[in-house]
Amino acid sequence: MKKAALGLLVLVSVGLGIWWWFSPTQQVKRKTRALVELLCFHGGASPSLMEMHRLTGLIGSDMEVEVPEMDIERRLVSRDEVQSAYNWLHKRAQASDFDLVEYKLAELVAGRAEVQVVLDGAVDMPKLQKLIGYQQVVLIWQDEGSGWKLTQLRWIDYRQ
Repeated sequence: MKKAALGLLVLVSVGLGIWWWFSPTQQVKRKTRALVELLCFHGGASPSLMEMHRLTGLIGSDMEVEVPEMDIERRLVSRDEVQSAYNWLHKRAQASDFDLVEYKLAELVAGRAEVQVVLDGAVDMPKLQKLIGYQQVVLIWQDEGSGWKLTQLRWIDYRQ
């Protein structure tokens, strides 16, 4: 009887763990962390094939981007443009390093998640202004059936 109860307890625990791991909340959190990890590198070379594959797996076929600090108004960009920009940044930046300081799942409704994060970091680029300090980023993730994909990104100066 005790063995059966222990077996049932283990089975229920494993089931709950699997349910938690694959819940939309946890999937979006892992995707957000993976995106931040891709922003951390020592530059001067092209990104590896693995990094490009990870980036491709995170972003939708089209993504709406807005970065007011860099005079990039809201516009729709293709996955290829995002990959080209990432490749360009990787080659041009001396270093890029970001820490996820704050994570907030603002909304999760019908396959759409809005995440607000605060990043602390720096991008050191020769001959350009160094981006440093706290940055607020709003990410919109969409469940496209094949997984959660980033469909919108708004990079906001934290001091605003």
